[in-house]
Amino acid sequence: MRGQSKTDSLVEALTNIAVGCVAAFLSQLVIFTYYGLPVSLVVNAKMTLFFTAISLVRSFFLRRLFNYLTLRREIKREAREWATQPHSFIQAANMEFNKRKQEGKL
Repeated sequence: MRGQSKTDSLVEALTNIAVGCVAAFLSQLVIFTYYGLPVSLVVNAKMTLFFTAISLVRSFFLRRLFNYLTLRREIKREAREWATQPHSFIQAANMEFNKRKQEGKL
């Protein structure tokens, strides 16, 4: 299994952030108006972009962290599976010998 590439992580993070950016801008317009906070569209847009940049960085690095943890878990699982398999003729012969010995066929 192969994890998500850095490019794919960035594209996902950018898409998520773009949707969040629009949602934040529109919700701030509604919320600020509801509470009577005088914020111009320019100030609202600057605030939205500032928090969006923070969100983008956070989202990208969290995605990479979870991708790393998933890959590490996969590698450990595969290593455990590999360690239990015979990897040489001698090891396979020894396993077969022990099996036959336990079955009383020797």
